[in-house]
Amino acid sequence: MNNTVKKKLFFSMTLDFLETYIPQDSPSLKTVKTYRDGLSIFRRYVSDEKGISMKRFLFEDCTFDFLLDYRNWLLDYKKHTRSTVNNRLAAIHGNSIYY
Repeated sequence: MNNTVKKKLFFSMTLDFLETYIPQDSPSLKTVKTYRDGLSIFRRYVSDEKGISMKRFLFEDCTFDFLLDYRNWLLDYKKHTRSTVNNRLAAIHGNSIYY
């Protein structure tokens, strides 16, 4: 058996997550919009702030320290409330669980 772990791009399942999984789990369109917004902001953070191509950002790159930096950026630089930050992190968590 091959012991290599297949590396998966973090954003490769996002569309399926937003259009298939979330509507089944929570039929609210508002929930889908909130998660879509959260993942879009995270994508911009990864590409614009960290300079990482979407074609290179893997699930394994989404570490505790990476997310802590993102959380701090949302709080300190973007001045989001803790509630909004929690929503942004929930979208990332949901996308990761779907993977």
